[in-house]
Amino acid sequence: AALRFVFGFCMAGLYVVVESWLNDASPQRTRGRTLAVYLIASMGGLGLGPLLVATGDPGEPVLFVVASVRVSLSFVPIALAATTDAPPIKLSPKMRVREFLHIAPTGFVGILLTGASHGILIGLAAVYATRAGFGSGASAAFVGLPSIGAISFQWPFGWVSDRLPRGGVILEVAIAAAGVATVLGMTPEGSVAALPLMFVLGGLTVPIYSLLLSHTLDRSPAGAGMGASGASLRVNGVGAVIGPIIAGAVMGAAGETAFFWCLVATHGSIALYVA
Repeated sequence: AALRFVFGFCMAGLYVVVESWLNDASPQRTRGRTLAVYLIASMGGLGLGPLLVATGDPGEPVLFVVASVRVSLSFVPIALAATTDAPPIKLSPKMRVREFLHIAPTGFVGILLTGASHGILIGLAAVYATRAGFGSGASAAFVGLPSIGAISFQWPFGWVSDRLPRGGVILEVAIAAAGVATVLGMTPEGSVAALPLMFVLGGLTVPIYSLLLSHTLDRSPAGAGMGASGASLRVNGVGAVIGPIIAGAVMGAAGETAFFWCLVATHGSIALYVA
């Protein structure tokens, strides 16, 4: 448990550095597309990573060493690229939660609820599939299709958000996600009709984070990108922890279909706040 805590701390540090670097390197007019590409790469890695389990014994250290080597190798292209210069080293003030709420209240509330949505979708999808009676193949598809949808939808939403007001794009995507979750909640348990809907739900849910992060960075003072990214990750992490705990308790009391109604609640709350 201690090593997993340290690992999570290190990964959060990498995310903060990457997001602040991208913020520094991209002007506001292209920030949505830049963060969309970033999340496409991130979600692609998260989707492909578990496949490594099939190549070895997860109880042995080999797979962990392979993952560590790949993380280290990822820095080689950056180090060799002649045109990729890191932003100058400068002290970035830490953004407190109260300051985050004052600067970008929509970003704060939205990222908190988006973290809850992601935690529920990623953490409890397998639980729902098992209880709903899906077979092993259908369960794998049920869990994996949201990631594929996220990769497919990231770029279009980023492109649109660079041309239209981000708040309006966030509102429409959140409403659409709540609508798809509502349809899923009314779909018979174990029906294969849920699989394409999960693809669409993932494609709507995951990009909301990059849209909200772009919104937050747009409103952050100059030089505060790293502080804003760190604050966003902290708030998102809190939501990702709280969301599955609450949704799991609701599913235990009301049945597995509550999985979808909890997602309706989180996305609907984002839409109501933005509106």
